[in-house]
Amino acid sequence: MKEKIGILLLLFSIFQIETTKAQSNYIKKKIDYHLSLSPVSEQYNDTIVSKYNVEIKYDGETNLKNHESILFQQLIKNQIELIKIKSEREINNCSKYEEIEKIFSNYTEELNRSVEQLVSLKSVEASKKKLIQLDKEILRERSKPNYIINKKNIGIDMYLGVRSDIYGNELSKYYENCPAIELGYGVSYKDFCLYLHLNYGKLKSKQFDFERLNSNISEDIDKTEVGATFTYTVFDTHKWRIAPSIRYDYAMVSKLLDERNTDKIHGAYKISAGVDTDYILSRRLCLRPKQFFGGKEIEDIAIRGSFNVGYMKFSDQIKGMLVQFGISFNIYGRLIH
Repeated sequence: MKEKIGILLLLFSIFQIETTKAQSNYIKKKIDYHLSLSPVSEQYNDTIVSKYNVEIKYDGETNLKNHESILFQQLIKNQIELIKIKSEREINNCSKYEEIEKIFSNYTEELNRSVEQLVSLKSVEASKKKLIQLDKEILRERSKPNYIINKKNIGIDMYLGVRSDIYGNELSKYYENCPAIELGYGVSYKDFCLYLHLNYGKLKSKQFDFERLNSNISEDIDKTEVGATFTYTVFDTHKWRIAPSIRYDYAMVSKLLDERNTDKIHGAYKISAGVDTDYILSRRLCLRPKQFFGGKEIEDIAIRGSFNVGYMKFSDQIKGMLVQFGISFNIYGRLIH
């Protein structure tokens, strides 16, 4: 038996392997098949899956009688289908690009051996028994999951949204908050995530008598905040993710009156605790490992709502409780294997 295997590595992780099986000496048949592997993207409900498809094109000639030829053709088709299912699952579950070539080569050899066994069958009864066996194997292999998602430890999260505060106690006497634009970036480890965020907004000062100094200010005041949030995911499904959070912010506020009624930039801090809730709009699952770095990934696009209750202090006179609300657009990616 002569066999020729050629492997061509192309851009975008595309390669093909070709094999040709010559004529058998036992019964005169010619079986030609061509194996190829190509990247595809398929949509399942709200999830886009990028993976590899294995294609096996088959053509055969035989000098058998009509009913025997039909039986033999079905045997070959079933064997090809079985190899296709098994090879696709293993390829789409491997974590390194270099593994794909080896897996594909192994299944090419398995297909060669299987076809040799089919050619060597010496009776119709043996062929029928083999056909039943292949049918059972195909059903069993189809019942297994096409891929298994195991989250790795590392992930990243980026978001852009709007956040606003409701002030209480002494804070409410002096200021009312306007919504602020917030940008954040997070790094996760398992279910833990640490975010760094920056937001910019306005405060609207109220008329008040500060230490018997008559003030009559109603202009908008610039407010810039930098901070960090620590979350821990306690609920994670296909559509929802819930994570309690602890948040710290440092606010830099201009035009905050001090005891001398002067205009200057002041700092304030606030600390709060609450919960973040994500509703996942769509998911992209990439089962094709990166060509140079390896690894596969899952990417969620979600709308996040956040609610926090905390404490804020400008000075001994201006401090109090606050409630925070936020809504943001999130892209959350994590490695899988």
